[in-house]
Amino acid sequence: MTLLTEIIGSILDNYADAIEGGNTHRGSGTAYKGIPGTHSWHDWVKDHGTGLTVDAGVSSTTTIKLTGVPAAQAATMVHDASPGFWLLATTAATVGVAGSARKIASHAGVTFTTAAFPGLVKAADVVSIVEGFRRVPDSFDLEADGAEEIAGGFDRFFRLTMLSGERMAWTGNGSAMYHTTLNLDLRILRRARQHQCAETALENVGRIAEALCRGEHRGNYTQKIVQAGPPVIMKNDPIKVVVRSPFNLVYQLNTSFL
Repeated sequence: MTLLTEIIGSILDNYADAIEGGNTHRGSGTAYKGIPGTHSWHDWVKDHGTGLTVDAGVSSTTTIKLTGVPAAQAATMVHDASPGFWLLATTAATVGVAGSARKIASHAGVTFTTAAFPGLVKAADVVSIVEGFRRVPDSFDLEADGAEEIAGGFDRFFRLTMLSGERMAWTGNGSAMYHTTLNLDLRILRRARQHQCAETALENVGRIAEALCRGEHRGNYTQKIVQAGPPVIMKNDPIKVVVRSPFNLVYQLNTSFL
C-alpha cells in the first residue's frame, strides 16, 4: 500500500466516522457526535418519534427514560449494521441542551443510554428520535439494480470516494499538498416516500455536507474542505434515489522520509 493510498483511506475513514458518530472506522481518536438526518422511515419513528416527554425523576446527561416509546420499538433503535438513531432535545430546561442531539448507544426497556449531552436532560424536557446514516459496505454498489435493493434494507447508506488529485505548488521542506475532489453519495429508498424521495435525499445530503465542512471534522490530513457546488441526482428510479455532493478538498502529507 502506498503512502497516498493510506492517507486517502484515513481521510475517508475520518469523514465516515464524522457522519456515523464514534470512531469505528479509524479505530481510535476523537469519538465524533455524528450527524442525525430527517425523514426516517422507521415503522414507529416516522409517526410517533417527535414530541416525546422525558419521564419524571430524570436528571442526567446520558440516561434518559421515555415511557412514550414501546419497549419493543426501543430495541430496534440500537444496532450496528444499519443507520443509528439519536435523541434530539427540542425543549430543555438546562441552557445549551435544546437543539443538541446524541447517539443512542443502548437501552434497558425504555431507558436509553446516549453519548453525553452538553448539560442535564431533565424530567418534562421534550425530545425527538431521529435517524442517522451508515457507510455502505465496500462490496455494495449504491446504484445497483438487484434483488438486494429491498431485502438488504440499504436505506440511508452513503459512500465516500476520492482520488489522489493534483499536487500543488511546493509548500515546504518535507511536506506536499494535494488538491482533489471528495464525493459524498447518499442513497434513499423510496418505500412510502414515493412523492418526496428526491427532496428527502437532497435535504439529508445537504445536512451532511454542512457538517463535514466544520473545522472539528478535518482529521489529521485535511487542510481545507468546501462544497464544490450543489448536490446532483445520480439516479432516480422506482426503487431509490442516489444523490451526490462534491467537495473541493486540500490535504497535506509528510514526505521527509521519501
